[in-house]
Amino acid sequence: MNVFNNKFFLNNLKDKDLISYNANSLSDVKQEKLNHIFRTNDVSYIPIIRRDSECLGVVSRKKYFFSILDNKKFDIKSLIIEMLEVDVEDSLEKTLLKLKNESGLLLKIDGKIRKFISPRVVSNAFATYSYRYMMIEKVEIAIRKYINKNIIDFIELLKEKKLDKKSNNKQKEINDLLFYDYITIFGSAWETLDFFKNRSADRKMFLFDLSQIAEFRNDLLHFRNNLEFDENIFKNILNFLK
Repeated sequence: MNVFNNKFFLNNLKDKDLISYNANSLSDVKQEKLNHIFRTNDVSYIPIIRRDSECLGVVSRKKYFFSILDNKKFDIKSLIIEMLEVDVEDSLEKTLLKLKNESGLLLKIDGKIRKFISPRVVSNAFATYSYRYMMIEKVEIAIRKYINKNIIDFIELLKEKKLDKKSNNKQKEINDLLFYDYITIFGSAWETLDFFKNRSADRKMFLFDLSQIAEFRNDLLHFRNNLEFDENIFKNILNFLK
């Protein structure tokens, strides 16, 4: 399933439960309990939630503690700020546009407020995505470099499987190759590669690792959720190609 929506953030939020104050009304909010939640949790905002689904408002740590420093009488209504909500099925574009001028967003899952999306959450999610993408790029550069140097007749190997042409019927060049082309090339040329023979490499395992990376690449580029990322597979391929 493609996740051009807020499911993109769920892996970065799976260990982060929403810290909130459950109350039926703002008048039920007690200062002592609010103090305890702020002191025992590293949070900047506490949503006041009724029955998991309705946000009555959000208390900002900064605004709350400034009121204490100013010796103001506790008045929950004066401390409340509004915070926008998004649904887990909302598009990434919609969510990022909303977050542009906000310090955070409340995330609803199955109609209930479950998570908090901050700029840090967004940054971490895209940092993880970028790292995984660059691992794929690193492997692909190493593969193409090796093929260019050691398997000069790679087009002939692709012709046997009728994979030598691009969609416009022009012959492929090294930069046009896809991961499934790499699998075909290495699978066909394996017995001729002294490089692998000398290292007693396992052909079946090498091709399996390549197919795993190919599947992972497709999932990553289509923003599919619940990706299983095994960095050792990438390292194994890179070590073979040294």
